[in-house]
Amino acid sequence: MSFLKKLFTAAKGAVTEAGEAAADANAIRILDQELRDAETANGKAKDQLAAIMGKKKIAEQKLEGLRADYDRRMAQVRAALDKGEEDLARDVAKAVSEIERQGREEEGVIATYDETIASLRSAVRDNDRKIETIRRETETVKANEAMVKAQAAVAAEHAGSNSSLGSAAESLKRIKERQEAQKARIAAADELALDGGSLDDRLAQAGIADQSDTSADDILALARGGGEPKKLGQD
Repeated sequence: MSFLKKLFTAAKGAVTEAGEAAADANAIRILDQELRDAETANGKAKDQLAAIMGKKKIAEQKLEGLRADYDRRMAQVRAALDKGEEDLARDVAKAVSEIERQGREEEGVIATYDETIASLRSAVRDNDRKIETIRRETETVKANEAMVKAQAAVAAEHAGSNSSLGSAAESLKRIKERQEAQKARIAAADELALDGGSLDDRLAQAGIADQSDTSADDILALARGGGEPKKLGQD
């Protein structure tokens, strides 16, 4: 029995966690819907306020009519009394009493309407302010949510590409080093080519022949005279 109870508790906890996870995943959508529901409810409250204000207007018009009837009947009472028609005056006075009763009822109705209107108007204004505040905060939350998602995506991409970036950096370094080495070799070869050919070219341009070479005629002359040509390195 204890095991089944623990199993049930674990399952209940899993369902709760799943529900909370779903709510978190759809928090912005839920917030938008709740805001729309609040706006709809406040719109209905405004409709009710307008309806009650309309009923109050009708009650006020009825009260104005009763007041006019009261003044008219009171004038009739005085006229009947002036003519000595006391019974008639009494009957009219009864009508005046009924008008007064109805007037008091309408005044009570109007007072109730006034209280309801004041309460509803205050509630509607408060709700309007709260809804506007929540709407502004919702826009801020949406912006923050988008930023958090973007940062999370960048972080995930960065984490997944760390090894690739490291390899790419090493490859880039090797390419740069190879290119620098090639540039150095090319520069050295150009320098050697310029140094090796520039002196002979300048001597030739000055009309100075190379005296180090021994011609074939010189060798033959030396051979007839019994001499030997200079060996390389001898003056």
